[in-house]
Amino acid sequence: MQIKIEIDLIDNNVRYRQQCTKDVDADSSEKIATAAQVLIAQIYSILKTNEPPAVHEEPYSVDA
Repeated sequence: MQIKIEIDLIDNNVRYRQQCTKDVDADSSEKIATAAQVLIAQIYSILKTNEPPAVHEEPYSVDA
């Protein structure tokens, strides 16, 4: 199963768009929830600094 989270944020007429995806075994809802939390934390870090986190395995993009 692949989880995809996308956030589209507009602040002071500047648009920030971030998307992260992660492959996860679908055998446990706990694993799925944990993977979603990790993606949200990564997106928050990217949007806060407008830079990718130091360790980031999945593809990312920042549009500003």
